[in-house]
Amino acid sequence: MFEERSQSKGVMMWAKYILLVMLIIWFGYEYVKYIERGYQGFRIVIYSFAMLLFWLWLYGPVYTIQIEKNEIRVIRKFFIWERVFVVRRAEIVSICERFVKSDCRKIGIRRFMHQYTFADDRPRRVVIFRRDSVSKSTALIFCGSHQMLEVLKKYYQHEIILTEE
Repeated sequence: MFEERSQSKGVMMWAKYILLVMLIIWFGYEYVKYIERGYQGFRIVIYSFAMLLFWLWLYGPVYTIQIEKNEIRVIRKFFIWERVFVVRRAEIVSICERFVKSDCRKIGIRRFMHQYTFADDRPRRVVIFRRDSVSKSTALIFCGSHQMLEVLKKYYQHEIILTEE
């Protein structure tokens, strides 16, 4: 079994924390102004709080990708909540080395499952799968290293693996 976690390094790590500090300062500033003015400034307090929640949605979860011979498992942890998503080998249509949305649209994929943190600077990989013969294909998008791609090629060599070439 191969396992890899989402990660943020370098510029993206600092950018997400700088953005968080700016949002907290903005929220605090607007909240103090709301206390001073009363009801007039309530809307901007709600906007700043919504931006803090949006930041949590983008950067808060930690994703773990587990690759086994018969399935690919994505575990998303957000504070105390955990959600597991499993794609079995029989459901996989193809594996793509790099995510390009326009290419996915051309081949008829309409549903995209983004399972990565926005601060993760590794390339986005795509597993295209179909739950049953009636449903449309879905793209599972996650960030992974080149080592992960080699494991995918080793375990799923009979599935179509599209490369950048």
